[in-house]
Amino acid sequence: MVLTSNGLRLALLAPTMMAMLLIGPASTPSQALALGPTASGLADEAKEELTAAVDARIRRHDIPGAVAGVWFDSGESWVVARGWTGPNHRTPMGVDSKTRIASITKSFTCTLLLMLVDEGRLRLEDPIARYVASVPNGERFKLRMLCANRSGLPDYQGALLEP
Repeated sequence: MVLTSNGLRLALLAPTMMAMLLIGPASTPSQALALGPTASGLADEAKEELTAAVDARIRRHDIPGAVAGVWFDSGESWVVARGWTGPNHRTPMGVDSKTRIASITKSFTCTLLLMLVDEGRLRLEDPIARYVASVPNGERFKLRMLCANRSGLPDYQGALLEP
């Protein structure tokens, strides 16, 4: 999930759930301010608060681990990994750990597409082939169809990986 507030871009990943559940939006203006950027990135107090929030959500929702990050428009970022890589693993979650997130990627992709539509950078009626030329019959399939899970693309992985 990507949120923009006070110049922050926040993305949260967990192996078994993606979540606004992990760190929800600030409920008061003072909370939003506490998480805001400093001249050199994220304030230490905000890092501690976010880390504690991730730990609390891991316990509350009984998930093995999570990766949470804040990305600034300046290009700076802060990322923390907490917990384990899986429910039956005792491998600590790392900021570069790979996690299976399955079908939730469609939601992220479509959220990003809609953000780009709002910015005027693309249109939902654009053909997929405009952006990924190797998709078979990509001129027939529109970005809108992808977001509605109605493109009918049978197996896209091989087409995307070919040069």
